Amino acid sequence: MMEEVMWEMEEGEFPKLKFLKLEYLDIVRWIGSGELFPCLQKLVLGEGVELVELPSCLGCISTLEFIEMHYCPDSLISLVREIEEEQISMGNVDMKVLNFRIDEED
Repeated sequence: MMEEVMWEMEEGEFPKLKFLKLEYLDIVRWIGSGELFPCLQKLVLGEGVELVELPSCLGCISTLEFIEMHYCPDSLISLVREIEEEQISMGNVDMKVLNFRIDEED
């Protein structure tokens, strides 16, 4: 059995980060709490991202404008939808989730 790779973040590591793009990662669990990205505006989850856990604090980032997903598995899409719901409940009704999948027929 392959070992799960975890990225455990601590508060204050990226205080000014506005854009974060993750792709082709071996990381399965991305965890952290507190204000990890107090200035984050855009999060891009690209191909090769198979995360089964995202930091819960992503739902509380008031500056977050977009989460963009490219060919992500359904399990990760569900996690992002939970973040979207949390953002809406926190009053960030303008945040957008963009999901790009090759198999969509819209």
